[in-house]
Amino acid sequence: MLGKRLGKFGLALSADKTRVIPFGQNLLPGKTSFDFLGFEFRWGKDQAGKPHVKRRTSRKKLTGSLKNVNAWCKENKHLRLNKLFERLNAKLRGYYNYYGINGNYTSLNLFFFQVVKLLRKQLDQRSQRKSYNWVGFNQLIEQFGIEKPRIVNRPKTRMASNVA
Repeated sequence: MLGKRLGKFGLALSADKTRVIPFGQNLLPGKTSFDFLGFEFRWGKDQAGKPHVKRRTSRKKLTGSLKNVNAWCKENKHLRLNKLFERLNAKLRGYYNYYGINGNYTSLNLFFFQVVKLLRKQLDQRSQRKSYNWVGFNQLIEQFGIEKPRIVNRPKTRMASNVA
């Protein structure tokens, strides 16, 4: 049916990239997850015990983002610290704006702590000797500031969704 609908606009589905994924709350746990747009969708339970769809950052996207941050830190470790932190914070804000959805705080926090570790490692390699221990590095972070993980996309309330 989707193929016919797309045909009206001169578009076609690629058989290699199109598939139906069984996704239901009654299927076996662990067998019903899939990745889409950088998120892993799976079934879970909320605090009331009711089943609902949970989302988290895809493991593949998380490791890819960490590799990109490490490469960026390596290329830019020569910058003055105020410029370095300014640009790093812009990158972190962009990451949080995309992946900052409800239920994904754990992945955001993991990303944040890994970025801090990578940044310290790269700043230590600016000279032949270690530049920072963790106490000195934490003081540096306090001085220049680093974006903390945060949830950006808040769900609409039921009242607002009924009115709209």
